[in-house]
Amino acid sequence: MDNWFEMINGFSKEKLDRNQALTAYAEIHISFVRIHPFFDGNGRIARLVANIPVINSGLPPIIIPVEKCREYIHLLSKYELAVGQPMIGEPLLPKKELIVDFIKFSKDSWKHSLELVEVAREKQSIRNHSK
Repeated sequence: MDNWFEMINGFSKEKLDRNQALTAYAEIHISFVRIHPFFDGNGRIARLVANIPVINSGLPPIIIPVEKCREYIHLLSKYELAVGQPMIGEPLLPKKELIVDFIKFSKDSWKHSLELVEVAREKQSIRNHSK
């Protein structure tokens, strides 16, 4: 957990662009799920805390749609099966190149939040100009 806290704190200290935020989300998320410190709710907590650096950077949260739950679990399991369970003293994310599919999945899931924010900004801009 100490290594995980070090990771999330490192990502949360600076403002990230979209690609950096996406990578931070994926790395924090997958590493937390690998540790699975709780009996239940690890995925929910991982999705929540992985969004901290995203939101700290002024970006909307990455939300995994319910209809994509099966794909989400498959991608997390695929990584876990490829690298094995975490061991003390080993990196939280061995073989980072294997999280590419999860990053793509997260990016696709993020599109809806980004679109909602863009629509809200456009509406606000129209309101501001009509005053």
